[in-house]
Amino acid sequence: MSADDETIKRQAIGRQGFIGSLYDIRNDRFEGRSLFNQTVPSSNISTTDCAHSTYIVDENESQKETFTSLNIDASMKISLMAGLFNIEGSAKYLNQTKTNSRTVRVTHILQMKTKKDHLHISMTDLCQYFSSDALENPNATHCVIGITWGANVAATFEEVLATSEEASELQGQLSACLKKPTIGISGDASVKNVDETNSKFRSLKIHISGDIKLSTVPRTVEDVFKAFSEVPSKLNELNDGKGQQLEFELYPLKRMAQIFKYEISIQR
Repeated sequence: MSADDETIKRQAIGRQGFIGSLYDIRNDRFEGRSLFNQTVPSSNISTTDCAHSTYIVDENESQKETFTSLNIDASMKISLMAGLFNIEGSAKYLNQTKTNSRTVRVTHILQMKTKKDHLHISMTDLCQYFSSDALENPNATHCVIGITWGANVAATFEEVLATSEEASELQGQLSACLKKPTIGISGDASVKNVDETNSKFRSLKIHISGDIKLSTVPRTVEDVFKAFSEVPSKLNELNDGKGQQLEFELYPLKRMAQIFKYEISIQR
């Protein structure tokens, strides 16, 4: 069985980790220590390109639906909804949903992936670096062996109208409008289809949350797409063009102990 068959993926949601970080899958928390007792040689970590951009239009009907649209794992949904850790960066909007049927609320999310770091698991190469204390840590179940980089930026449009019928109509128009433009990983944007002629859009409040800082504060729908087109260039300025951490690949410590021929004395 390959390492890929046994890995579990968890979204970063604004959290920071590193190759070797210990993780407790039972409560979705980093333990704060490392599997290794010294820096692992860079030759044991590969970095590959995975450039890709995706748009999501979330109508914020419920937190559950939002988590589903973002492909957040079921067990992590529970941790998020229970408030087991603070949500940072672009994921801050996850804490917000519609308050009533008269509320127009749509979030437009740009997801961009850039690169992926991956640890090559080899007893021969890594045996002298791994920490037996880490394998015996009762507060950890897994360790990070992969990190996907990039950035997510979310723009939430919101307004409360007089009736639910008006809200439903405007929400439909806004969602349709947001699905038109596209932005590639290179930063090329097509905003010519944005319907700025609809005066109703101009009264919408706009809230921005993101993994990177935009140079301007968008005040219209068109402004949002222009701001989103800056994301690729902003990514180039962070962590050697990688951006921010988006997703972690986790590998079981029990399996890691078997690879290093170490007999764990504790039960998890």
